[in-house]
Amino acid sequence: MFISVTLFLTLLACNVLDIVPQPVSEVGPDTLSTMVAGTAAALMTQTAQAMPTATPSPLPTSTFTPPIPPPSPTLPAGTLTPSAVSAVGTSLIRQDDGTVVFTDITGNYDLLVPAGWLVVRINEPEYYEAWTLPEASSEEIRRSLASIQSYDPERFRLFAFDGRAGHIENGFVTNINLLWDPHDTSTIEEAVQKSEQELPQSIPGLTVTDTQITETTLGEPVGLVSAEWDGRTVTGQTVRAYQRQAIFDLPTGLLVITLTTTANLKEAILPEFEFLVNSVSPSE
Repeated sequence: MFISVTLFLTLLACNVLDIVPQPVSEVGPDTLSTMVAGTAAALMTQTAQAMPTATPSPLPTSTFTPPIPPPSPTLPAGTLTPSAVSAVGTSLIRQDDGTVVFTDITGNYDLLVPAGWLVVRINEPEYYEAWTLPEASSEEIRRSLASIQSYDPERFRLFAFDGRAGHIENGFVTNINLLWDPHDTSTIEEAVQKSEQELPQSIPGLTVTDTQITETTLGEPVGLVSAEWDGRTVTGQTVRAYQRQAIFDLPTGLLVITLTTTANLKEAILPEFEFLVNSVSPSE
């Protein structure tokens, strides 16, 4: 069901942020699972098992003009050896410029993750390697990595965490996640409508601020949903959480790409999220 995708993503986003909706429950790994109606295990627990998934949020305007140049329709050829195809049919190519080409062979689409993000697939070689990298030296990033280990890679295709200096606000880790549901037959219009109706019921105080149905710069139809709410981080500080979701109705199923960050960081992060969303294209 669509709710299992959109709500689960929203909950997951809370996890990564380690945010708890005010004034009561927390928004994080555990919150996402609850919102997903049992689709995932508790993600956010104010313990080392905080979860890093992001929730739904829409792209800017119907014209969908990104503030930075979009990637070309054809993803660049990797300059590094591509990773082996995973058991669930995905691969990564890490490029010299820091960008990462992600190919979902099963889902039949490609996309490009901008440089600066810690990109991992659940329990794949880069996931274990990430623990040894300087980017994962912070408690917040390590908690996020630990929180996703038990997730189902058949559905949770990719995670990207932003551990750059100044991009972790009060313990809240900005993250992007890809959730693919081959069984969801919702149209983009139906998915956006359901998300708009159900998200406010998932997190106390959450407000859907914008919804759109538009096209990416590559001409791919996409539904956009944005939401905000006040949350409390695991450090006890209050932050304004921001989520943006991009929904694609692929021939192979529904793909939901979710960014979860804070209101203070969204202007800095949105161009990179839009870059990623604009790069989504059917595999050659």
